Formats: sequence, structure tokens, C-alpha cells
Amino acid sequence: MGWMFVRIIWIPLYRQQETERFVGSQETPAVQVDIERQDGKGTRSWSIADQQALQKLKSGLQAAEAAPSGEPPPSDQKYRLRIKRSDSRVDEYEVILGAEGRMQDRLYEVRSSGGAPVYGTAYTTPDLRAALQQVLVTPAAK
Repeated sequence: MGWMFVRIIWIPLYRQQETERFVGSQETPAVQVDIERQDGKGTRSWSIADQQALQKLKSGLQAAEAAPSGEPPPSDQKYRLRIKRSDSRVDEYEVILGAEGRMQDRLYEVRSSGGAPVYGTAYTTPDLRAALQQVLVTPAAK
């Protein structure tokens, strides 16, 4: 009986609270986003301060839903986002685009502990793939 309570009520409720907390944290406007892309060709970095592009990223992040933790999906496309906010806060995320498609995409909160990254809550981010691709079309062509 306790197992059913945890599986049917507690886990979905906990994930909903994590989702609401994460989406709420995206309300503070972003001033700049530093993006580092890792793929089969190597690593590339650039910064985006265009408000239209930042709004697309914000929309993609706000569509996230808390996911069960576990191993990231296999992928050859990884992004590190460092979002500088207007209140001087810097949020860092790792985005892993799943090889199976957008429903496998994951976003992980990253915190630093003694210089080493510590991965926090995982979120599924099906809308973030399109936002990243739209934002990165111009820088990738350079």
C-alpha cells in the first residue's frame, strides 16, 4: 500500500513542485546567455544578448517538466548554458539532445561544488530543441 502511495501520489506531486519551482525561476529576465556546444565536430562557444533570441530560449525552458533522475540519454549533441540574469544571478544548465528525438531531450541543473559540477534535477525539454536550433542558426553559419 505504501509503495502505491509513493508511486501514484508522492512522485507525481514532487515532480509537479519541482516543475513549478524551475518554471518560476525562469521569470527573472535574462541579460545574456553563454552557450557552449559539444558535438562530434568539437566544442564551440558564443554569447547571445538579443532579447528576441533570449525570449525563445525562455519559452523553451518554461515548457520543461521534471523527469525521473537517471543516466542521460545517449547523444552527440550537448550544450552548456550559462544564463546571466538581471538580478546578477547566473544559472547553469546542461542540455542533452536525445538521439531518439525531442521527447528524449533532457536539461540538468548544474551547481558547482569545490570547482566540480554537481548535476541537480533533470527535466524533459521537448520545446527547447527548437528554441536552441532557432537561436543558433545565425551563429552556427558564421
